[in-house]
Parts: sequence; C-alpha cells; structure tokens
Amino acid sequence: MAWEDCEACTEAQDQCRYHRGFFDGQDYQSSLIKTLLADDTAMDHLQERHAELETRRTQTAAATPTPEGGRT
Repeated sequence: MAWEDCEACTEAQDQCRYHRGFFDGQDYQSSLIKTLLADDTAMDHLQERHAELETRRTQTAAATPTPEGGRT
C-alpha cells in the first residue's frame, strides 16, 4: 500500500514505522549502489564475495544426496 493511503501514516501525520523503514532501506541500498559504481575496490570486493558464495553453493549442491541415494 502506498504511504499516502496508509492509515498508520495518516494517524501519525508522518510516515509510520513500516514506511519509514522501507524508505530508509531504499536510501541505504541506493547509497551502496552509488558506492559500487564509483569505487572500483568496493566492486572488486563484492565480485570476490559473490564468487565465494557461488562456489560454496555449488559445493553444497554437489554434496547433497538425491532422493535415489546418489549425488547431484
């Protein structure tokens, strides 16, 4: 629901806790994206971390037995 139609926002005569948190989260994500676009070191770190997580996910999937008792 849009904050303009939110009864809690109307009652508070401002943004309610949900919408305040939602917009704060959007601002935070926007700041992270702007940092990544402007800072090559931050982008490299993010890509390395993403590769580590993808490797871990692949290893976990390969080690998980299938219902037939084999490996995936």
